[in-house]
Amino acid sequence: MTTTIKSLALTMILFLGGFASVFSSDTIPVSKSAREEQKQEERYFIRGGIGMQGMLSVFYPSDVNAYTKDLYSAIKRKYAGYNSGHEPKEMHWGYGYTLKADVRIFNFLQLEPYWDHFYAFPLEVMFDEAPGGQFGHYAIQATYTFKMSYNEKGVSLLWVPGSKQKNIFLTVGGGFGVLQGEFTESVTGYERVTGTKTSLDGTRTFKGTTNAWHGTVGLTFVPWHFLELELMLNGKYAMIKTLQDDAGVSFTNPYSNDEPVSLNFSGVDLRVGFKFMFP
Repeated sequence: MTTTIKSLALTMILFLGGFASVFSSDTIPVSKSAREEQKQEERYFIRGGIGMQGMLSVFYPSDVNAYTKDLYSAIKRKYAGYNSGHEPKEMHWGYGYTLKADVRIFNFLQLEPYWDHFYAFPLEVMFDEAPGGQFGHYAIQATYTFKMSYNEKGVSLLWVPGSKQKNIFLTVGGGFGVLQGEFTESVTGYERVTGTKTSLDGTRTFKGTTNAWHGTVGLTFVPWHFLELELMLNGKYAMIKTLQDDAGVSFTNPYSNDEPVSLNFSGVDLRVGFKFMFP
């Protein structure tokens, strides 16, 4: 999986770098004269803006994937009539959006406070068992659902060469934030033990906080002086080592010596967005 992430990152960097070379000058005609543009640019050495981006991410939460597989194996051993077609997959992909503000200085450096919202695609593990176990005394029909998400607030410092005179320019930089992550496990269904049917209906939520670091490279398109469109590749490192519920109980894996379960949101995401810049 690590090789896949590295290959995706390298491909996108080459793609964005190639576009930056091809579009090294203005490609969108403008109505103002060169002198009028120069006067406007010299007048506003600070510009501000607001914007939004959507993102598609690939990441690898190894501890969570190990936990879901261990839970599945434990239930499989208890209920002998299991259906192997229901074996769980792994979490790798997610989606989200970011809200941000921009302060651009001398059309060269850009300070960008942001607020990320991320949601992993939910993972479901389903059991629909015929009676099994010891002498057919055990049976289960249940769906386990696992969800991961985070909110992150931080700031980026970006280098935007060419934003003063080009309609397409390179954007590169990095930053850090404070990330609040969440893991939720829920189950619905029932189990039958020696003729007694018990309802399964519960939810557990664990939360944690960590620092997150990221690097960004991409292209910004300027179809209009006040509107900019963005295509960005973002790499992130963020690991929450300890998770707890509201009662202060830590999230551990009972099927692997009660080892702590961490949330690893490190990975790569592709972002597409827009922002309005003033004046």
